Amino acid sequence: VVVGSLAIIEYFETLCSSSQNQGKTSNSGQNRDRELTSSDKELKGTMSGQTPDEIARIQKLNELVEKATISFEDAARKGSAMFALLEKRDAKASKLSLSASREILATVNEYYVGEGDTHFNSSSRGGEVDVADVMVFSLLQFAKVMYGIELWRELDGLEVFYRWFGERESVLVEGEEGE
Repeated sequence: VVVGSLAIIEYFETLCSSSQNQGKTSNSGQNRDRELTSSDKELKGTMSGQTPDEIARIQKLNELVEKATISFEDAARKGSAMFALLEKRDAKASKLSLSASREILATVNEYYVGEGDTHFNSSSRGGEVDVADVMVFSLLQFAKVMYGIELWRELDGLEVFYRWFGERESVLVEGEEGE
């Protein structure tokens, strides 16, 4: 799920940046390459990060979310009756996998708390999100909707983030309002 979603987001990111990098049209009608100005970057934004620090943070979070997702999916397969025909249920293995997922999310939580937490603060980025935010929310929402598990519980940063992100118009399902 995460890898596929990430691939789709990166595909669209590449398409958008490719078309924006083609630059202005010259008098002869030919496109010419040009450097993006700071105002171009501010207007277009990017979900993959602009600075080396942002890019590294997003990549690290994506790796952590992928690991947390794998552990959560294992917990779901081992503990849910939905998968009983595919593999043997094992409550102990399910609990261990769920615990592993929560431990990884505790590390993810650190990226969403503290004085340095400005990447999803609407005053600092105008409410913009990045790829990592989408991946984190996707896992938290999947666990809640499909299994009734609130993975963000006892993780203050992720709980605030989940509620903030869940209010975005882009994630609301028709007929639902944000929580």
